Amino acid sequence: MTFNKKIPVLKVNQWLDLWNTVPVNEEGGRKPPQHNFYVFSIKAPLLKKLSKVYPRKADAMREVEIGIQRRHDPERSSEISNYLKRGYPLSEMGNKNTIPNEMKDLQMPGWLPTVIVANILTKNTKRGREIIRDEDVINLHSNEESNWIELPDDIQNVDWDPIVPPIEIIDGQHRLWAFDNEDKSIDDFELPVVAFFDLDITWQAYLFYTINVKPKRINKSLAYDLYPILRIQEWLERSPDTANIYKETRAQEVIEILWSYKKSPWYNRINMLGESQNNFTITQASFIRNLVASFIKTSVSKLDFSL
Repeated sequence: MTFNKKIPVLKVNQWLDLWNTVPVNEEGGRKPPQHNFYVFSIKAPLLKKLSKVYPRKADAMREVEIGIQRRHDPERSSEISNYLKRGYPLSEMGNKNTIPNEMKDLQMPGWLPTVIVANILTKNTKRGREIIRDEDVINLHSNEESNWIELPDDIQNVDWDPIVPPIEIIDGQHRLWAFDNEDKSIDDFELPVVAFFDLDITWQAYLFYTINVKPKRINKSLAYDLYPILRIQEWLERSPDTANIYKETRAQEVIEILWSYKKSPWYNRINMLGESQNNFTITQASFIRNLVASFIKTSVSKLDFSL
């Protein structure tokens, strides 16, 4: 496979003046970060070739911190690989290597729109006891009209395997490792990347934490509110979760009527989106859980979404 050494990038400035007082400590792995990051698209096999993940190890010496990622879980990457080729719900059904004729209508796109977050190493960067070689560095260029990165000359060499690769993956390792080097059918799949330059290890840890640990999951009430849109789709009807979805969908329909019917005792008293307001009696998610547990049968012999 041949690669284009020059990749156009979009420069993004998210630095606010009020952040200028954020404490820094170069000796403690927290040198001042650059004020810009860059967004670009790159073929997955190429990104995989250029990058390395430094997982944290409980038994490793901590004098030099270089790892912030969780250990790679091959099973998780395999799940993503199946989803990539087959979409949902087909990726969780039947033989993973073939698509039976009776299931071909369930194939859906395996989109991966979430960005890979990366750090691009600069000249003289040290990782562990090794320093990145000058010839392995990715260079950033710009003029009045555009910005671009230029990849190392040796990237075209199939044997190129630098001791210190020029890209570190901060978030997205399992998506990246879902791409098998031997599977040429997905060589052209591109991944969106947000890349920082020369981002110190403590900033990487901070990003990883805010991306993976701090965010709350989607509010359940909001998820249930999407059911009227999703329930008419055949791929959802025939998914492995159909029985639960069927029950929750029926419960959601009942609650929608109770909430919207003006003579209902629950009129405008159900928090349909799980918003933080005090004038609601109960959230839609709580209502659905109780309705399903109390009034809807656990086993469903035949699912009919036309009711």
